[in-house]
Amino acid sequence: MFNDLLRALSGPDAIAMTQDCPWLAARSSSRAFILATLNILLSLTGCGPTTIFQSSFDSNAIGSPPSTSQATGTVKIFGSPNVVIISAPPNATGKDHWAQISTDSSLFCNFSQPLLQNGTYSLTALLLIPSSLGASGTVEFDAFPPAAGAAAATPILSLDFEAVTPSSGGLAVNTVMANDNQELQNLKFPYSKPFTVSVILSVNFVNSFNFSSQGVWSANATVTLFGANGQASGSQQVTNLTFPPLLNASGEAQFYSSFPGQTLDVTDIIVTRKSNGTGPFPPTNQP
Repeated sequence: MFNDLLRALSGPDAIAMTQDCPWLAARSSSRAFILATLNILLSLTGCGPTTIFQSSFDSNAIGSPPSTSQATGTVKIFGSPNVVIISAPPNATGKDHWAQISTDSSLFCNFSQPLLQNGTYSLTALLLIPSSLGASGTVEFDAFPPAAGAAAATPILSLDFEAVTPSSGGLAVNTVMANDNQELQNLKFPYSKPFTVSVILSVNFVNSFNFSSQGVWSANATVTLFGANGQASGSQQVTNLTFPPLLNASGEAQFYSSFPGQTLDVTDIIVTRKSNGTGPFPPTNQP
């Protein structure tokens, strides 16, 4: 039965919804069909994670900021309050409502289970970055100290989608940078066309049993892009992610545009979490 279902998911647009079952990668032009099929598979295999954030902004009024409460979880705007709900941008079909984020603004997606814990987090979102040299959109998975404001966010994984001119000169190429220092050369994406980003993040915390310390956090990730009739593609691991010891930290996803005068459009954000197990990668503990 599994093989028959997987063969049925063979359209041109891939949705890497492995979500804690790394062997399962589905492909189809119908997201609804994919999700329905995967729900069946996940329930049968016992791999089903818990949805901790979900929104397509369908119930949010066009022309207004996004509502605080979403289908699962809440959102918060930080910085210049310039995040607005828009109708589907050009070249985007299938989703009627998008959140458009202007420079100096951030959209924080607060999870319904806020406490950052060991396990696997899976994020998928539909992005659209305008066609402009240097335009950049950023997707982050952040940790926050208790009672800290958004300015205190500690990025666990930051993905910048940008146009970079090679050091040798020539035309700029679309590039994904991880944490400002690692170019993910396997990943390709288009401007002005919607594409999907999928991040599977395995988070691990080890208590050092040293009263002068708060323990050690580490993480590993797999980043996958797909959609836009094959113009978005590739999958790559980002390993040995470490961040400062934060006791009782919370985790949130953040979206923003980092190029002056440009925007990032996003919709169909889904974040899940599975706590029993450390995910598709073994934890890497750094002293």
